[in-house]
Amino acid sequence: MPWPEALIAGVLLALAFSQRTGWTPGGLITPGYLVIYLGDWRSCLLLLLIAALTLVTALAVRRWLPLFGRRRWGFCVGTAVMLRAMAEAIVGSGAAPPLWDPLGLVVPGLIASAALQQGLGQTLTGLVTVTAATWWTLILVGVM
Repeated sequence: MPWPEALIAGVLLALAFSQRTGWTPGGLITPGYLVIYLGDWRSCLLLLLIAALTLVTALAVRRWLPLFGRRRWGFCVGTAVMLRAMAEAIVGSGAAPPLWDPLGLVVPGLIASAALQQGLGQTLTGLVTVTAATWWTLILVGVM
């Protein structure tokens, strides 16, 4: 899977979707990143599991700590990085993209932060819609 094309198409489609609906698909780079790993269901499942655990953690913590703006984003990304490191230690590094893949570290936190901000339904709807649109765009253009 060609990284640059998938990321560029994903960002452009995420921008268009966000402008049209006002919803974010879990971050601008997220759909393109997911398209890159769609062939590896274990990686996608692990990424979404870490995003869900990060969201649950943030929901619990925000009772005592206000999580808005940069604080929310930083908390979600930091929590996702720690959860990813624990998952790699438990499951092994073969179950996911490399631990220190910068996008792979950030994407679960972006999804959780967006879900915390706008709601899980809107985030998942945007994520599935834009990821599918990115996938089909790359097929129609002939990149995949």
